[in-house]
Amino acid sequence: VNETRRLLRIPDPPSVTATKSPNCRNERGETPLWLAANAGALDVARTLVEAGADVDCRNERGETPLWIAGQNGQLSVARLLLGLGTDVDCQRRSGESVLWIAACNDHLRLVELLLRNGARQDLLNQVGICPLWIAACNCNADIVDSLLQADNVDCRRSGGESALWIASQSDCPRVVQKLLTAGAEVDTTNSEGQSALWAASRLGHAKISAQLLAAGADVNLSSNFGETPLWVAAHNGHADAVKLLLNFGAAAGSRDRRLASSPVENAARNRHPEVLRLLLSNGICESDVLDLDDPLIDREFLATALETPENNRNYKQLLNLSSAEFSKQLCHSMRLAGFTASRAAKQSALARALEAVSRSYLQQTNLRIVGSFAEGWGACFERLDGTIGADSDIDVTCLSGSRYHIGGGVCDCRMSRRRAVS
Repeated sequence: VNETRRLLRIPDPPSVTATKSPNCRNERGETPLWLAANAGALDVARTLVEAGADVDCRNERGETPLWIAGQNGQLSVARLLLGLGTDVDCQRRSGESVLWIAACNDHLRLVELLLRNGARQDLLNQVGICPLWIAACNCNADIVDSLLQADNVDCRRSGGESALWIASQSDCPRVVQKLLTAGAEVDTTNSEGQSALWAASRLGHAKISAQLLAAGADVNLSSNFGETPLWVAAHNGHADAVKLLLNFGAAAGSRDRRLASSPVENAARNRHPEVLRLLLSNGICESDVLDLDDPLIDREFLATALETPENNRNYKQLLNLSSAEFSKQLCHSMRLAGFTASRAAKQSALARALEAVSRSYLQQTNLRIVGSFAEGWGACFERLDGTIGADSDIDVTCLSGSRYHIGGGVCDCRMSRRRAVS
């Protein structure tokens, strides 16, 4: 303080007459008051103010003394400057306000001081981030609690990520709970259609995922590219997240739109055996896994991953059954899975109706709807639940002539009226 007085040629109080300007600047545009606020030198700051220092002076980045005090948590200096009427909502050139930077640097008491002095919470920086959002990103539940208001709980940055979204990605369970309690939209998505649950699942934050699912998050909400939370969790090998999502009814057969790959293929391609076994236990057929046509999948890994004591035990039990007992168990299992007589009848009826419509439209009376769909016993085995999936195929056949024929090349049909067809 004495050195400051000497440089300013200020005599001891009460007579204060400066012969040098207290608003001189260095090459970065910083005044003595700015530097004092930066260092938290309260007495120096008070002396400079007495000498006429401008409390709202800015450096080349647009930062005022209050702004830099907010960044560094200099509570006493901030209190002094606010008492002198400095602008509580000053923003630097990139848009961050004093409240924003204080929240960003976890200065709770300074945040509370600024709020008591009327600081606005809706001031955004250049990428659309508000103080609540940055506090949620930093997992500071106490500051989030101070900043929460009914009208800002779903604040977003320019990419569409809400405060709940970023808290979920950052693995902040306390912040997530506070936001959900305050009414945050649970299925909020960013500009790529990725939900908060998607963000948590991608990084394996199972506790966060459980909070979101308990709050009603859509377990199958996919991104713009068709990637569901289960898809991305399986891709990254997060077994706990995969298990949780499956328990909440996640569709194990979903495929993305870029690679057309399923969670099973992701787990196999990226060598995640535990995830692969979880998916198999949820109704994915093992034969479908072994038949995956993907050069990136290590066949040896697949064989090893599927060799579990439970699998081997089940195989041995099945091999020891008689044909009659095997058929009985198969029938029982299919009925439990949803392959009921009523569904079979409905499916066969649909096949007959489709056959009639197709004949009328194509003007072909010899057209037949055939195969498993027409017979009513199943069309899509993605989930083994007896329902018809979007990927189901329907076999349509036109029979030539009035008699049935054996496929071409299989026999030698001498009679010209018998045409071989394939």
